[in-house]
Amino acid sequence: MTLARHPDLEPAIDTTAITLAHHDPIEAAICPVPRPETFFFGVNQHGQIYAYGDSPEAPARVLQEAEGLRFSGVLECRISPRNTRRGERDYLDLRLLAPLPSITWVLSLPCHGSVKADGSISTQWSVRSLLGALLSESTTTLDLRATAGILTARRGTGGASGFPANFIDLHLDTGVGPDGDYEIIYAKAIEGDRNSLEISVNQVRRALGLEPQFL
Repeated sequence: MTLARHPDLEPAIDTTAITLAHHDPIEAAICPVPRPETFFFGVNQHGQIYAYGDSPEAPARVLQEAEGLRFSGVLECRISPRNTRRGERDYLDLRLLAPLPSITWVLSLPCHGSVKADGSISTQWSVRSLLGALLSESTTTLDLRATAGILTARRGTGGASGFPANFIDLHLDTGVGPDGDYEIIYAKAIEGDRNSLEISVNQVRRALGLEPQFL
């Protein structure tokens, strides 16, 4: 099985490097231009991050909680409509720079809203917890584009509702802390309504130096 790629999210190619390589065959042989690739990840019903494979039932790989999805920086955050078996649904796509050059990860989480016990609609907790961490006081002082981190997923207990939810935990290399290692970001999740979702996506994009997606 192979990891799934998404052509619309392929990172830009350095055309200068390609031009030089074409004019200098020796340089091209010594320093070949790497082919940009993007790989998609999701979270399954057990609260595990998995790499897209041939189908949702056949993932390329399921990450263990202790592994996490390592990245070297956050590149983009946006809501993307996608055709699914249940029709068109919105997904939160967080595009990340992988530790390997020319490769990007995209963590794609459904955010079309889930039905609560009282019949109301609320954005999934995986999205709410991730956006809350990205907008926490601990991260607003950092340049997320150049900050390494790890994303992990976990399954909730269900609490009083009895409906377990998935959560995303963000661990960042903040440069502080007693261990000098990745520190988990403790933050309050964003509210579950659509307006809060769009506002939060715009705020993350602003922190990344990108234009707002929603006006």
